[in-house]
This record gives sequence, structure tokens and C-alpha cells, in this order.
Amino acid sequence: MVLVFLLIAIWWTGQRVRGHLTYVEELEKFRTLQLQEWITTQRGMAYSLDRAIAEALVASEVHLLREAMAQASQEAYRGREAIWGNPPHQEIGRVFGRWDLHRPYEQIGSYLYFLAREEREGLLTPVEVENIEIIREFTAVMLSGFNELLGRVRYTEKDRDGYSTIRYPRWQQIEQDHHIPRIVDELAMKVSMLETVGTHDQSYQAFLALTRTVHEEERAGLAFSGEEELDDEDRLRRAKEFLSTFFQGEVTDEFTARQQRTSVPTSSERSATSPIVSSGYGSDRDVGEYTFFTLMDSETQWKYSIAVTEVGGHIMHLELQERAEDVGSQDELKQWATKIRETWAADEGIHLTLQEEHDEEDSHFLQSWVMKKDGITYLNHRVDLTLRWVGRPALELKASRYFHAYGSPIEDLRPHITATEAINTLSPHLQATGDPLLQAAGNRLLYAIPVTGVEGVDKIYVDAISGQFERMLYRFPQR
Repeated sequence: MVLVFLLIAIWWTGQRVRGHLTYVEELEKFRTLQLQEWITTQRGMAYSLDRAIAEALVASEVHLLREAMAQASQEAYRGREAIWGNPPHQEIGRVFGRWDLHRPYEQIGSYLYFLAREEREGLLTPVEVENIEIIREFTAVMLSGFNELLGRVRYTEKDRDGYSTIRYPRWQQIEQDHHIPRIVDELAMKVSMLETVGTHDQSYQAFLALTRTVHEEERAGLAFSGEEELDDEDRLRRAKEFLSTFFQGEVTDEFTARQQRTSVPTSSERSATSPIVSSGYGSDRDVGEYTFFTLMDSETQWKYSIAVTEVGGHIMHLELQERAEDVGSQDELKQWATKIRETWAADEGIHLTLQEEHDEEDSHFLQSWVMKKDGITYLNHRVDLTLRWVGRPALELKASRYFHAYGSPIEDLRPHITATEAINTLSPHLQATGDPLLQAAGNRLLYAIPVTGVEGVDKIYVDAISGQFERMLYRFPQR
């Protein structure tokens, strides 16, 4: 009997282990295919834009040229929306966050929209052809980069008979592949070296001057706000003041005192004998200089890395440098994150509304919050909150995008048309399914109108100043 029970126990344990291994294998395969699908989507967006541009170049009549330009403009905005979403790979997401790769698509879409609506008697002018060639250089760079990236997440293997089979690396191999973020970094660098579309087209620049509601000299960003500059000691005091509002114990810089400076002080004067020792310094054109401090809660012994800006002493970045399992359950960590986000928003005197959310139960939880004021949602005034169930930091609040748009003149804009008038501009094939929402993005104030009537079209965006159609939100119908 003992032997029978032992055999049953061994069999049962084997089934459980095999089931778990099968689950892990399927999960890894799913994440690999998810990343491959995302990469394939980006390749498809670049291809579709290049194809639409080619149709414009071969157009033999003005009306065909207009149609091709309008289509190309839509492809560019679709590309921006696709690349704006969070990629299913943490390191790729971080690189994208640094380079803002959606902006070239946005600039291209704006220029093509201008060409589609411009009154013309003939076909493309030499300067317009020159700018279209710049766009084709961009699509070539994107296709090349994402093709190389695709080669890192799948490969072809031949058997003895010469038959080819597609293979996929394990997800753990992909996460540890240092070539992947390097490829994306090189891709972004090549894109940044391309000439900005429309720079030398005087007609387009005149169009921008008429539609732009801010002056070039009115730069957005904390660095241009004119707020008081704080020295290292005041910034450290500011960091302690902020953390003390939700710390369980007492803020201490014992951990900070053991750190060494990791960079040389920049243009602002710092005393070489200053007793303030920081984890490091950083600088951003639109934010200015900022200092990282590592502080500790004397009760929990949790350590925080916190970045404080020189201009105004704002909290720009906060990390809880612990593992999630050392902080508590996922629900407890989410509650802690909510407390920190609410403390940050109250400290800035703003209201945040949830823009998007992404939950990977086995690895991380992402939220993007944007500022809402007087009924207007400011998409560029963005704060990202990340919780990691695996590794460190367990919690990260990143407000760099908010401070890039800090004090933007668009905050002073008010709509020139009403929500009802915006709805009245819709196609007769569309019906509004809800109230239009005012959104500010870049230097544009738009009504986002949820609609139905055309399969795949979820929203229509109308310029709240001019009343003109801006773009649509399109998702391929799942039939």
C-alpha cells in the first residue's frame, strides 16, 4: 500500500510539474508572438506610408494627387498611434520613451495634410518632391530597423532535406538579448539625423504660422518658466519634504551619505566642499538641470531614488528601490502607488485623469495619467506610473513629459466652436455616440468625438479652433 501511494504521489507530482512547465512554455511563446506581432505592425505602418507616398509621386492628375496625399496623411497618423502604444518589451519601451519616435509620424502627417488641402493647379513642386523623398528616407530607416529587430525574435532553421522552419527564441533569451535595445537606439538615432519634413517649404511654414496659436519664442517646458532656481541643499530639503508626506517613519539620508557623485557638476555653480552628496545629476533642454537623491525610510528601511529639478524644485522622477515581494501584495503596492501619485498631483496643484492602462500580471502594471483642467484633457502633460512584480524598482513615477509641456501656451487656449458645432461637422454616415471631449495635444486643441456608423472608425477629431476635420481613430474590424 505504501508503495502504491508513493507511486501515486510521484505520478501526481509529475503531472503538476509538467502542467506548470507547459504553462510557462505557452506563456513565453505568447509573449514572444506578441512582441513579434508588435514589430510586424510597425513594419506594416512604414510600408503602408511609403506605398501611399509612392501613389502620390505617380499621380498624373491633381485629384488623384489629392486623394493619395489624404491617404498618406492618414497612414502617417495611424503610424503615430501604433508606435505610441506601449511595446510588449520593457527595454524597447524605455528607449522609445527617450526618443519620442511618434513625433516624426506626427510631423509627416501634418505636412501631408497640408499638401492634401492646398489649392493647386499642377502636380508636385520640386520642394514638395524633396520633402516627400525625406519621408521615404524615414520609412526606409524604419523598415530596416524593424526588419533587424524581427530577426532577433525569430529565425529560420533548415533540416537535412533543406526544408525551412521558423523558430522562436525563449522569452527569457529575448529579455536578456542586449542587441534588441541597441537596435532600437540606433534606429531612433538614424531617424533623429533625418531632416525635419517641411522645414524648407515656405508655403507650409506660412500655413503653420497661420494655424499655430503660440509664438516660436514662447517655449514650453519648466526650464523656461522663470521659477526660482534651487541649490543642492534646497533640493535635498525639497526631496525630504515631499517624501515625508507619505513615509511611514522618518526620512534619513544615511544611505545618501555613502553615495559618490557619478557625474561632474554642470554649468550651475556648486561648491566642491558642499556637504550634500547626491546620487547624480542630469540635464534636459526643456526641464533644466535636476539632481537625484537616494533617501531611506527609517522605519521600513525602504530606499527611494528621487529627482528634484533645479528650476522650481519639482519632483520629476521617483523610484521605490525595493522588490515588490518586500513591499507587500500586488494590491498593497497598487495602494501605495495611488498614494504617491495623489501626493504628487496635490503637490503640483493639478488634477490627473487616467488615459491608458496596461496590466501584465506576471511582470508589470503600467498607467498613464494626464492633466485635466477646465474640462480640457492635456495629453502632453503626462505622468507615467509603473509597478514591477519582478525585479527593481518596484514602483516608478515618471513626470518628465509633464515638465516638458509645463507652462505651455496651449493651456491658455479656449475653443472657438461648441461641442454641438463640432458634431455638426461629422459625415452623414456617422453618428456621435457620446459627448465630445476637449483634448490638447501639441499646439492643437481638438474635440474627440466617439462615433458609430462606419465600421472600424471609433473616434473623429475636429479642430476646436477652426472647426476642420483633423483625423480619425481607426481600428481594423475583427470579422
